[in-house]
Amino acid sequence: MDEKLAQHVTSLHFEEFSNEINYKDLKNYISKAKSFDPIIPARISQKLVNAYINARKENDITTPRYLLSIIRMSLAHARLRLSNEVNDEDVEEILRLMEAMKIPNHKKKGVFINNKKKIYNEILTLIYKEDENKKFIKLSDVWRCTENKYLKNEVEDAISSFESIGAWIRTNDEIIVFKENFD
Repeated sequence: MDEKLAQHVTSLHFEEFSNEINYKDLKNYISKAKSFDPIIPARISQKLVNAYINARKENDITTPRYLLSIIRMSLAHARLRLSNEVNDEDVEEILRLMEAMKIPNHKKKGVFINNKKKIYNEILTLIYKEDENKKFIKLSDVWRCTENKYLKNEVEDAISSFESIGAWIRTNDEIIVFKENFD
């Protein structure tokens, strides 16, 4: 098991080695990106407004800060592309990220319960309860522990969502956690 995990993690680092950027180049790129001051065209502005309205329809506690965060992240994404204008892809990527982080809320006795975050925390608890240095768990253990608490699709959605943001990776039969994300 340890050998399999080590080989997998090692292969990830060797395969992506050529994609690494040195510190000086990264610093120069960030400096250049900061020099851009993107604008939001009217058609994109309407798309942002519609995203906010849809978010309000789904959850009436969504505030204007949600819209502001989408705007700021879209501007930042345009800067990363070294562009002076926000485009559809910038907004789509931000909405995708916001959706990945969206956690369904169910009101119960005045308290908002967040199943996606609860599942995430439960998985981490399972991993670290015996050994805080452990970085993986068998999916069968996750299914067994969550089967009477959550719907299978909720668990699957939580696993996929947190994998998409880099909290862990999923192999055929395990979840491997990147612990440095949680320190």
